[in-house]
Amino acid sequence: MSGHWRKLKAAVGVPAAVAMLSTGLALGMAAPAAATERSATVAQECGFFIEAGEAYYNNCTQDGLIIRVGTDDGSYDTCVMPGITHLGSSPPIRSAYVVPHVPICG
Repeated sequence: MSGHWRKLKAAVGVPAAVAMLSTGLALGMAAPAAATERSATVAQECGFFIEAGEAYYNNCTQDGLIIRVGTDDGSYDTCVMPGITHLGSSPPIRSAYVVPHVPICG
C-alpha cells in the first residue's frame, strides 16, 4: 500500500479515497472548483477551498504544482508546494485548479 493511499484513506475514508483516486482528484487534477464555504474537517480535501472568507489550495502531491487562480479581475498562475497554501481573501479569489500539461514547479 503506497504512502499516498494510506494518507488519503486516513484523511477522507476508504469510499472517498477510492472515488478521488479513480477520478484523479488525489493527484490535484480537479476541474475548476466552485467557491463554497467548507468546514475545517472538509478543508483537508485536495484542491481549492474557502474557509471563513479566505481562499486556500491544498496540494496533496509531493511536488510543486502550477495552479490557475480565478479572481473577480481575471486569473493568474502560481506555484503551490505540498500542503495548504493561503491564496488570499474571497472575494476576489473565486477558484483555483491545476494547469494541465504544465511541468511541476518548485
